[in-house]
Amino acid sequence: MKGRKHPKLLYLCMGTAFTLLLVLLAVPGFRSGTAALLNLVFEISESQNAYLYERLPGADPAWLRPAVFLIAAQLLAFFLSLAMFSRPLAGLVLLAGSTFVQAYFGISFPAAVNMVLFLCGMLFLIHPSFALRDGLFLLAVLLPVCILTGLFLPGTDSSVEQLSEQVRDWLSAQSDSGDRGEDLFPETVVETRHVNERSLDEGNREARGTDGYRLIQLERMEIAKPDWFSLVRILLPFFGMLLLLTAPFVPFILLNRRHLKTMERRRLFEDPDNRAAAAAMFRHICAYLRTTGHLEPNVPYRLCSLPGMTAAFAEAFHEAAVIWERAVYSEHSIETGQRAAVQKLLEETEKRLYDQADRWQKFRLRTVECLHL
Repeated sequence: MKGRKHPKLLYLCMGTAFTLLLVLLAVPGFRSGTAALLNLVFEISESQNAYLYERLPGADPAWLRPAVFLIAAQLLAFFLSLAMFSRPLAGLVLLAGSTFVQAYFGISFPAAVNMVLFLCGMLFLIHPSFALRDGLFLLAVLLPVCILTGLFLPGTDSSVEQLSEQVRDWLSAQSDSGDRGEDLFPETVVETRHVNERSLDEGNREARGTDGYRLIQLERMEIAKPDWFSLVRILLPFFGMLLLLTAPFVPFILLNRRHLKTMERRRLFEDPDNRAAAAAMFRHICAYLRTTGHLEPNVPYRLCSLPGMTAAFAEAFHEAAVIWERAVYSEHSIETGQRAAVQKLLEETEKRLYDQADRWQKFRLRTVECLHL
């Protein structure tokens, strides 16, 4: 991870974020400014939606700007900490956080702000290792989409907003259902139970019946769902929305990891150390054969058969397997000729399995498996 390369800077950003959070919670002025900020957000939300909020007490508009600057600095330090630890995680948090805030309060940031937020989040999420050429390519693809969306679909959509209102009404009805127990159970339940008394003390030891009765009053029984249910009811929609936001990007993240792994392996092909270069090239050959179904599983490389490949290729592969074992499991050096033999086998493997493959196989090797770049 990137944070391991710069631990001091990571700790500095984390410490800054934690310190600013403590200042925000400890200083009364910043707390009152935060309350004023939230009350302002409530007013904006009420002006655009049929929502009603309870205003926070102790709000001081004079501390509004200092609180905004402090919160912005705290969020920036937190985001930088995440970015240095894991860029995809930082992009995911940025996308999910900005979307959740807008969806929860029923408001929409200006189109320019959303363009910057979502472009940055997608750049961090899809391509964690920045390069100028790759960044320009992503901007050329994503920027027109954001501009067209901001021009022709600005703000909130009426159909989506109506569906959101229905969901919120349904959630409110579910949350209020537990408070309506008094409609099902009255304050008191009075039961009249007739008691037929008999006594042997009267008369000639004969039982005597009476018509008396007594009242038994039962108190109201409180029936409530456990506390964990309320917590699940709050967290489940949040995680569901988070899953819907992140699910479309999961394939891109997995493909990007394969792409980076292949790039790292191909860099070793040019390594001056013959041991590292030969081992990397042989692993790439095995990846080709394993993906196309030509490598027998659970068998040592120098003994496995290669279904569908020629005997000459299998012999060269077994020789390369011996070189690979020597490079990985021993301290012996690898000669230049042995490195050249593994490189020749790699070129032949790419020629047989990629250059002579059909379009679907080429697409799979290049795009899905990320073996041929």
